[in-house]
Amino acid sequence: MKKLLTTTAGLVVVELLVLGAAIVKPSKTGDRDLDAQLVKINEKAKADPDVFFRQLSQQHNIPEAEIRQEKERRGLSYGDTYMAAALSRLSKRPIGAVAEEYKPKEGKGWGVMAMNMASSPAPRNSIR
Repeated sequence: MKKLLTTTAGLVVVELLVLGAAIVKPSKTGDRDLDAQLVKINEKAKADPDVFFRQLSQQHNIPEAEIRQEKERRGLSYGDTYMAAALSRLSKRPIGAVAEEYKPKEGKGWGVMAMNMASSPAPRNSIR
């Protein structure tokens, strides 16, 4: 499971890199390429939030309302919401649990979150 989650998290990063280059803002995650992709996701989602939530819901099999609720509740950017949904699916944890764990550790980045989740099993009462 740990190896699969680590590999899949790596694939998420590669998927983001393949989406194309974007204007790089000062790093928030510690990875310039990932930051650039998250900036691009933010820009596209701001232009059409409904499409963003619908596609994210379909891609990760999470109810659209749940994604919207966690974005608002946790004050996540669209890019962070994307990463929370991806890690939710990969770790089989509810998006709320992923977002809740990420927010206080925001400065450490999503890569650290993925590694931490890979090293600890999903909670037994997890819905996913």
